[in-house]
Amino acid sequence: MYIRYLDSPEHLWEKFLIEICDLDFDKYWRNREILTREILEGHLENILCKLRSIEDSISDKENNCLNIDTWDDLVVGFQIFGILILQTGSYLPVHVRDIILRSITWEFDKRRGWSKYLEKDRIFHLNDFRNKIMNHKVGRKIMSFVKYYQ
Repeated sequence: MYIRYLDSPEHLWEKFLIEICDLDFDKYWRNREILTREILEGHLENILCKLRSIEDSISDKENNCLNIDTWDDLVVGFQIFGILILQTGSYLPVHVRDIILRSITWEFDKRRGWSKYLEKDRIFHLNDFRNKIMNHKVGRKIMSFVKYYQ
């Protein structure tokens, strides 16, 4: 999976989501297939609750467990959650889908300050991710992602 491009070098978002699923991150890192649809969907409500809590706490910094300070930081977490959903073929909640689709437009993403050299490639991969999210079907795993996602 190529999803860590926007996550921190420590993979904080991915680790946060994996640990909510009661999985050991190091074991997951060595074998991503231990995260199954059943496991992710079994923890879906808890993940959504924690993401909503972070969403609500953006304006309340003292309760912020991931030190997220902007909406821009939070959408990276939603994008990584979306990748985990695609990877496992899990159910994609409408709220998550909508946030991901809003955040993977070039208009939103270009504020990250990508170099001119990377723009064309970045736009291609944003559109690829958008396509995968829009066409997602429960039960269908998408394991092959282009380099953008890592």
